[in-house]
Amino acid sequence: MSNTVTIANYFNKHLVKIFLLVAFTTIALAIENYRNYHAYKIGDWLINYQAGFIRRGFFGEFVFTLYEVSNIDIGLILIFFQIIVYMLIFILLYKLLRLNKNYFDYSLILISPFFLFFHITDYQAGFRKEILYFLLLAYLIYLSHVNKRDFEKLFYLSILIYPLLILTHEMLALFMPYLLIAYFTINKINYNNFIKISVMLLPSVIAFFYAVTYEPNSVQINKMISVINTVYAIEPSGILWLEKDLYQAYEYTSDTIRRDFYVFYIILLAIMSVALIPLKNKLKIIFQENINVFLLVTMVVGTIVLSLVAIDWGRFIYIHVMSLVLLTLINRENIKNSECSFYKRYLNNISLFKCNLIYFSYAFLWYFPHMHPLKGITRPFRLIEGIIAPYLKLF
Repeated sequence: MSNTVTIANYFNKHLVKIFLLVAFTTIALAIENYRNYHAYKIGDWLINYQAGFIRRGFFGEFVFTLYEVSNIDIGLILIFFQIIVYMLIFILLYKLLRLNKNYFDYSLILISPFFLFFHITDYQAGFRKEILYFLLLAYLIYLSHVNKRDFEKLFYLSILIYPLLILTHEMLALFMPYLLIAYFTINKINYNNFIKISVMLLPSVIAFFYAVTYEPNSVQINKMISVINTVYAIEPSGILWLEKDLYQAYEYTSDTIRRDFYVFYIILLAIMSVALIPLKNKLKIIFQENINVFLLVTMVVGTIVLSLVAIDWGRFIYIHVMSLVLLTLINRENIKNSECSFYKRYLNNISLFKCNLIYFSYAFLWYFPHMHPLKGITRPFRLIEGIIAPYLKLF
């Protein structure tokens, strides 16, 4: 039996165990976030409109409404929602992988510290508002396997409701083109769908520009923090960034740039790309469409601009990679059957021991942090530490 078949059989047999491990650890982390009043994983979700309109406040206002109606602890409402969203993402990913059945191509990705385990290997990562976007994209791609008509209906519905995600976090506007790429991977662009989609995108454009141009004052921020603290005593460190202008944000980020931390991300990107080699041909087919290339370039340029004023570089890269992997699971026959033969040949020409060593090293000897990349290279076994820590803290 060849090494690649052995690897594929292993992940076919143990796939459910990997997802259960990630799911239970995610629940443990959510409880820990709640108990620790985490400033970003909890606090950012509670930004609201209680003191007037403010960017990123839509979902927080929704949570406050639920709290007022139910009188249930607002932190419990939030972590329950986060857990449900994560579990739905994991279920959809699991189903997509089972439908794809090509376990070898996704084997390194599944054990990598930048995919399922990203929010586990780095405690500050994950539980951010992009999980709403992940759920939307994952369900859209899942529907491509179920019913093409339902796929198109959800796509257009996604475009219509996306302004609400942008009002929840304006950064999510940057990743909206992945929904368009999913659509244009299955449907050829033509005059009719181009005009229809363009018109439907206008509310998202308006929501984005309104959110980024609105400037709250300190009085409004302090009033909102006071409202949050009456129901949940969170540290407001993340919320305080709302009153920073672009120049202040750039000044903070430029220090990281001057210290050449971006160089380490280049190294981490090189390591990360190894797991994407088996998906090379699948991605190549997706980006044969010129419109998809244009959308991807737009997002890359947007990410570079965002990285000048925000320091979560690893988080931005993670969102891109998660999105690209999801796209390779879309239901299109030539994508599903596309394989990277030279990578298979390489693994089949070495011993099984060396294969095991490669997989062990890839899983445990590095991790992909959401910021400060130097730590990603200097902290081996971070995945094991990340899995064990929340259980130890719980008990």
